[in-house]
Order: sequence, then C-alpha cells, then structure tokens
Amino acid sequence: MESLDLTQMVKTSEEDNEKEQNLDLPEEEMDSEEIVVEETPVETISYDAKLIQMSEWFDKNSQNFINVRQVKVDVTGVDPNDSLIFSVNSPKGGKDSNGNDKKDLYLFKNSKNMIVPDLTPNSFDVYSNGFKIIYNHSNKVIKCYVLKTCMILVYCTDFHGVLIPFMKEKVSKNVEGINIFSEYVTVDAIEKKLEENVDTESLQIKYKQIQKDIGKIKTNKEAIVWIVERQANVYDVNHLLQLDDLMISIIQ
Repeated sequence: MESLDLTQMVKTSEEDNEKEQNLDLPEEEMDSEEIVVEETPVETISYDAKLIQMSEWFDKNSQNFINVRQVKVDVTGVDPNDSLIFSVNSPKGGKDSNGNDKKDLYLFKNSKNMIVPDLTPNSFDVYSNGFKIIYNHSNKVIKCYVLKTCMILVYCTDFHGVLIPFMKEKVSKNVEGINIFSEYVTVDAIEKKLEENVDTESLQIKYKQIQKDIGKIKTNKEAIVWIVERQANVYDVNHLLQLDDLMISIIQ
C-alpha cells in the first residue's frame, strides 16, 4: 500500500485553489430595473361658499350695516382678535340724554370659533347669544344662525315678502366650506299647503305659547302669520330657531 505524501497533498491543494481564484468568472449582474413611485393626486373639494371667521366676514361687509358697529378696544393681555364687541341700536328704541339712539353692547368671547359663509348678506342681526345673517342664493333665501358652538342654516322660500323655512341644516365648525342645498319649495307648493287646515294639537305640543290664541287659528296660513308676528318680537337665537322649526313642521 502506497503511503501518501502529506506535503505533496498540501502543495497540490494550494495549486488547485490558486487556479480557481484565477478563473475569469462572470460578475453577477444587479437588477437595474427602475422603480417608479406613482403619486396619488390630491383631491380638490369645491364648495358653493367658503367658511371664514366672523371677524373677517364683518370687516368685509360692515359698510352694509347701518345699525351695527364693531367696538375695538386695546386692553393689555387681551387678544383683540379673539373677542368681538358690537354696538347695536336697541330694539326697544328711545334716545339717550344727548338725543342719540340708545344702543346695546354685546361681547362675544372666543370669536375665532364662530364661522360664517363668505357670502354678501342682505341683513345682519346681533343677539345676546349669537347672530342671524340672511343671504340670497339662487332661488332661495338662507337664514344663517351663528352660535358659539355651531352654525345652523335655515333654507327659506320668499313667499310674497315672508320668509317661510322648509329645511334646516347644522354645519360643523371643522369644515372649510358648504354646498348649498339644491332642493327648493316653490311658491305654488306653499300656497297649496297654506290653504290646508292646521293641526292645532301638534302646534300646542311643539309650542305652548300658542295656546292662548289657538282658537283663532284654523288654517296653516293663519298659523304661519301668527308665528311670523311672534318672531318679530323675539331677540334670542334659540327661540328664533324654535319658531323656524315650527314653520318647517307645517310646510312639510
């Protein structure tokens, strides 16, 4: 049996390794395919009216208001942009000792949270707990009630000079704009509805103050006339909304 020469074996192994290292092996090709990242287009939302802060809206439209003036004060430590003060002709009328119209003063704190549609108004009324703005838009009239916590739109039909509401919408403060309700109740449709007999029981449940005059009210038209006259002497946003709700229930 032949003996193995260990030295020769090591030498042979080294020569074989060297040959492998000298082989001209092809280099691995890297995947050079370009990765394309598709960008998702940003969706643009369109609105019929943008919402802006009450202070900005009033600055843009103040020239339209005869009986309302903004009072601006400079008090150390108070942010003038976060409070609104209005001077309004008193609904009770009268003159002061100098012969000037009597006025009421209203202060609204945290007014930055009060938003309104950026539209040109027909009228603007100030109350102790908010505002009422009336807009004309297309074939309808919109009452916009602005409270500290929200904004409420009441859609109306101009019925021979009387605003008769047919729908109400509450708008959140965290939206950028509004789209105007497209449906509309025609004058003819309201005319027919007003000729119908009124549900006096329902009226008394929804608005107890009508009970004293309920015997005089027979038709929907007579009920609407009573409510409109009542609204003319109301100076509270929540009460005005309650009466609008009552008219909506009659028209529906």
